[in-house]
Amino acid sequence: MTPINTPTWTLERNPYSVFVDPAGNQLPYIDRVVLTLAENLEVINLRAIAGEYDFQARHLDLAKVPVFIENQAKGGYKLYLDPGDYGGDMIIKFNLSYEADPEIAKWMNTTDFRRRAGARDRPRPAQRDVLAGDGTPSSVVPADNNKYNPVPE
Repeated sequence: MTPINTPTWTLERNPYSVFVDPAGNQLPYIDRVVLTLAENLEVINLRAIAGEYDFQARHLDLAKVPVFIENQAKGGYKLYLDPGDYGGDMIIKFNLSYEADPEIAKWMNTTDFRRRAGARDRPRPAQRDVLAGDGTPSSVVPADNNKYNPVPE
């Protein structure tokens, strides 16, 4: 294992781990993971487009989805748009631990304010502008296929 204050981190499986799956196989299944620190978010996106990652889910710019799709064959990767657990593809959430401005913090922590802020009519972006046309307008209730969804309607 390498220290986490270096540009590349290597995590290796503990061969003496006592954890096993129900079939008796020792966990974890992965022997080694190598993580590379990126200089900034743009570098992460450029490396992903070039196919330098085996797996990347965080910090990818959704505006670059068409570029990711266009470069899949050249970069040797497959882009998967994973549906979230919520009904909508993008969610606005309030930071309930915000402290920079006490007046704003008070409003953000007021349930009635949050309900009214989310209920107001806003212009919806054109479908082609949201997630490369793959977005679904919805509420934040869990998605229909989520076991925590109260009812499909």
